[in-house]
Amino acid sequence: MVRTMAISNELKWKLFKGLGILAVLLPFILFLFVPLIYSIWYINPFYMYTFFNTQYKIKIFEFSLENSMMQGLLSALCSFAIGYPVGIIIGLYQFKFKNVLLTLSYIAFFMPSILMVFAFIEFFYLLHFYNFFGLYGIILVNTAFNAPLIAIFTSSSTDHIPVSLIYSAKLLKANIIKIFRKIYFPYTYESALIGFILAFIYSFMGFTAPLMIGGTSNYTMEIWIYILYKSFFDVKGAVTVALLQILILIIPVVIYFVLSSKSMYLSNLSRKKEKLYSKRDYKKSLGAYVLVSLYTLFISIPFFTILYYTLFGSGKLSFSPFLTLFSNITTYKIGIPYINVIINSLFFSSIAMFLSIGISLIVLYFAEELTWIKISIVLPLIVSPIVLALVNYMFYINIFTNVWPIIVIAQTMVSLPIVSRLIDNSIKMVPKNLEYSAMLLHTRRSDIFFKIKLPIIKYTLILSSMLSFVMALGEFGATFFIFTPLFTTIPVSIYEFQSLRDFTLAYSSASILFVITFVILYIVFSKEAYKWQS
Repeated sequence: MVRTMAISNELKWKLFKGLGILAVLLPFILFLFVPLIYSIWYINPFYMYTFFNTQYKIKIFEFSLENSMMQGLLSALCSFAIGYPVGIIIGLYQFKFKNVLLTLSYIAFFMPSILMVFAFIEFFYLLHFYNFFGLYGIILVNTAFNAPLIAIFTSSSTDHIPVSLIYSAKLLKANIIKIFRKIYFPYTYESALIGFILAFIYSFMGFTAPLMIGGTSNYTMEIWIYILYKSFFDVKGAVTVALLQILILIIPVVIYFVLSSKSMYLSNLSRKKEKLYSKRDYKKSLGAYVLVSLYTLFISIPFFTILYYTLFGSGKLSFSPFLTLFSNITTYKIGIPYINVIINSLFFSSIAMFLSIGISLIVLYFAEELTWIKISIVLPLIVSPIVLALVNYMFYINIFTNVWPIIVIAQTMVSLPIVSRLIDNSIKMVPKNLEYSAMLLHTRRSDIFFKIKLPIIKYTLILSSMLSFVMALGEFGATFFIFTPLFTTIPVSIYEFQSLRDFTLAYSSASILFVITFVILYIVFSKEAYKWQS
């Protein structure tokens, strides 16, 4: 009878597990696979043949692919050149204001793209340097985003460097080049490579920077998808370029998934780390000191620029632009009261946050060991926000009465890969003996998950929730692609004000987004940076 009950319980669990996996796959089926399959059916093979035999369309594809590849590779290389050595210094050295630097690095990477671009534009205007626009400006902005990403991944990987190896190398009087080649590099290159691949993917799919500062000569595939659809009304052409972009990105995303599956970057956030070099060593190392100082100044540019223009944009300290922002003038310019813009942003971001965390937790509960489920979670890295907006808009425009569900879908997909990987890596650090002990005591699976695992990673859940919220809040590309005035968000309003040459309102709107983003990220990451050290 006991055996029969055990079999019955096992069958119930398998049924429950199947329903849970279906719940995970359903959003991907409805909002990723079905719209993509519909898009492929919509253009049909004959149009693909026509596309590649039309001279101007071939030129558009070659031109945009060249720009995307160039911007992706150059941005990733520059980010690696800055982020990798800085990450090693942060990971190995103990120095003053280190926690502040870690916090700034996290904030710089998760800062909304339109804020970063807007801040650099105004910074160079402030210096009367007007040659910022073009390829060099795009690479500079992309590097400001992605160098902190590589620095964070690299510094996290220094956890695994055995202290004894460093001490032995010092006793043998090995030079710094040999120590790097034999010790630092073998333990850090995988995490740095993950950051490099992500930097390439994000820069390859660049939309905001090429749109605002690139000019037509630097338009990427993302922008040409937008132009073909919105300006040329060539829906099939836009879908064709979108599908080709997905095919191109499969290789780097596969490499990313393979490397990240066996790497524990960003997983051990609260582990106490023994520093191999003291504050005295840091002060003696002039190169490390100069590099970290320059890096800190570089990633701080957007913060100080936005604050300066917000407070002194009119030539003197004034808060009157904020009053104008909430007046009828704004309603006249963008077609919606600004308070509604804020409500839209917070509402969409909150839903996206709950969806991202919910999907990630369901995956952990029902399919923690199923690799193919985790591959599905990473798929949004291949499908950019613009492409997601395009295919979902085409498929669901006659189903949804408003476009806001499509905006929420795109915002959820943007944050899901990072959030799910962060939670997954964190839960792997839960001691297995706790789970085994609970199983020996015949504890239910649900109790093991909710009463043992989740309480241990509760800080990571808070961190992931806030990151998901901030990433959705700052999402620009997909929202800009399909928004109507009724569903304007804060990032879109910044671009709209700038397009209308009303820079005062643009500064004010940017400062509101900056304050919301900075406060959330600072609270989360300053605490995390403290836990990292303590």
